[in-house]
Amino acid sequence: MKKLTDLEIDTMLDYATTLIGLPFICGGQDPKRGVDCSGFVQVCLAKVGMDPKGDQTAQTLHHYFLENKYPIIKKKGSILFFGKHENKITHTALAIDTNLMIEAGGGGPECVNAMAARIKKAKVRIKPIDSRSDLISYFYLGV
Repeated sequence: MKKLTDLEIDTMLDYATTLIGLPFICGGQDPKRGVDCSGFVQVCLAKVGMDPKGDQTAQTLHHYFLENKYPIIKKKGSILFFGKHENKITHTALAIDTNLMIEAGGGGPECVNAMAARIKKAKVRIKPIDSRSDLISYFYLGV
């Protein structure tokens, strides 16, 4: 189980901020064309050599970090999971600190291209963590 140093967390979050404004595209994992929530988290994790193998959904990412027993701490460098319950995770994001997250959000299955994302204002953005009422769990990625 890989854990990130403070420098790697900073590197991951610095990279994440370079993607602000990138369109939310359902199923997207391309940091040049568009990402969905799990695609966004995966490209950020890949930047520091931590991306689990394969195309992950928010649910499978949650399962990975739960199974690997990452600490349940909400702070800068945590991965956040939202949904109805632990078996129905629908969204993931990265914590910038205890109050803010960076996410690919605002879209849904109808956001299949940049034009649809623009219409919905769906993109990579910074928002308060408590702007969503469905936070289920979080895991700290650091040492």
